[in-house]
Amino acid sequence: MTVNPVAFYVIAAAVLGGALAVVTLRNIVHAAVALVGTLFMVGALYFAIGADFLAAAQILIYAGAIPVLLIFGIMLTRGSMTAAGNGFIRLWPAAVAAAVGLGTMLIWVLSAGRDEFRSAPYPQNLLDNGTTETLGRALLTQYALPFEVASVLLLVALLGAVTLARRDEREAAMERTEQARREREERVRRRREDRERARGRTGPATTTTDEAQA
Repeated sequence: MTVNPVAFYVIAAAVLGGALAVVTLRNIVHAAVALVGTLFMVGALYFAIGADFLAAAQILIYAGAIPVLLIFGIMLTRGSMTAAGNGFIRLWPAAVAAAVGLGTMLIWVLSAGRDEFRSAPYPQNLLDNGTTETLGRALLTQYALPFEVASVLLLVALLGAVTLARRDEREAAMERTEQARREREERVRRRREDRERARGRTGPATTTTDEAQA
């Protein structure tokens, strides 16, 4: 199978550009949108190398469903729409150091294991049936049990997210109750001050009237 080198490098450059935008944009909502574009271009890269199943899963799940959940979570978080909403942007030197360290380690591993690489022809069944049918048969026959275990783990993660969201709602309700209590106390304090000022104004006036009658 041959891959168009121009298309590959263009898509790879788009992936790298989107990834840099994710970690450099100060507005976290803009960073989330850049993440969507990055994941979509990764799906296009899978299409370019002939991995149709991974490309479809990447676009439908990682570039579609999951970023929607992330954006909803960001939009419901207070302060995320401001320019300073992404507090982690201040840690970019540590992120650069970690990226350089990881890249160095990967290059060292690839260089050390270069002699172990073996080239082989592309599997004929993938050329005939495509990766979607081949992986589907493997997931639903040979690897059916791990596939179901992974689905149970995803269900547990979903239940955990619902639990955290409900806890956040309870905290928000407590904050609203506390805010209402402080507002009532403030209104009571202002009324007391108004009465004290009114008494202070009427007191000297009454005294002057009494002196005039005497």
